[in-house]
Amino acid sequence: MQKIEKTLPRGRINNLKAQGYTAFSDCEITEFAWGNRFASILSGITLLIGLLTTSISILIALSIILAGGILLPNSPFDYIYNYLLSNALNKPKIPPRSKQAKFSLLIAFIWLNSTIALFYFEYTLFGYILGGILLSVSALVSTTDFCIPAVIYNLLYKTKIKK
Repeated sequence: MQKIEKTLPRGRINNLKAQGYTAFSDCEITEFAWGNRFASILSGITLLIGLLTTSISILIALSIILAGGILLPNSPFDYIYNYLLSNALNKPKIPPRSKQAKFSLLIAFIWLNSTIALFYFEYTLFGYILGGILLSVSALVSTTDFCIPAVIYNLLYKTKIKK
């Protein structure tokens, strides 16, 4: 009898494929899906703390982490997952981030630095609004794997996503 492998719901698989994970099977995507969200979850928590405390220092630290994710194969938070948590959880390491993910990090980096500038120049209400929108997008990725910037990337570059 053949073993039936449990996978994520089709919608979540499609959301992850839209993030650039088209070369992986549904089972492989299911295996690293939580690890893929780990960076979004940590970024969202850091952003929330930075917004609640109106801490430019915390927000700048997050900005540096986002810049690392743009420049390195993976986000700095991915390295924490890959080298500390994946073995403990008996899960595969997260593959290098896709072009869609890099684009998403770039958008988040620009958005976050705009939020920092608003706080710095004491436009606090607008900083909260801009930061709150960024936090909402992060929460969406962290809970559903739906990444708005990845969808935008795929539309701009007419990327074909195999479903």
